[in-house]
Amino acid sequence: MDYKSQIGQDKFVCEVLKNKNEGYFIDIGAGHPVNSNNTVFLEKSLNWSGLSIDMGPENEHCHVAPGTTKESFLKMWDEQRNTDFVCGNALAIDYKSFFKEKGVPKVVDYLSLDLEPADITCECLLMLPFDEYQFKIITFEHDLYRNFEKNMEYLQRARDFLKQFGLVPIDVRKALANAGYDVNRIAVQEDWFLNPSLI
Repeated sequence: MDYKSQIGQDKFVCEVLKNKNEGYFIDIGAGHPVNSNNTVFLEKSLNWSGLSIDMGPENEHCHVAPGTTKESFLKMWDEQRNTDFVCGNALAIDYKSFFKEKGVPKVVDYLSLDLEPADITCECLLMLPFDEYQFKIITFEHDLYRNFEKNMEYLQRARDFLKQFGLVPIDVRKALANAGYDVNRIAVQEDWFLNPSLI
């Protein structure tokens, strides 16, 4: 399998959902349309649809080559991806209206949240309309390795928030041991959540 995610997020989604065809994703902080992208494999290999959002080269963590312009960034997305892409600030979106406008299904298979720094990722999570939409799998980047004490606050806030909606973090070191993942890297970089009632 030609997975593209940095630490196996796309592989994890495929394994949990048994290589589901025609699923639906939301990818916030998507970065490059292909390189280290969490959803391109799902789109290209399993015919998923979805929404991707990224600020583009204005964000230093965008994973694009130095000197990339917003225009060339948009062109890359247009040429290499088929699903909807929004180049803009993820914190400036009214997600309830936006999801309705885009016809987002009430049950989303996979939500990827990968913004920088961790407080922005948490803030964006809290903006999403969990009262109207359910998510089977969420990968949430917290980057504990950068500032453990500070970022743990945002991670705990995210865990407490998601627990209300039936989402629980997996213990990657136990659940994915000997499964081909760098579990130590995942543990200090992201939390992976599942909604057992939907899987």
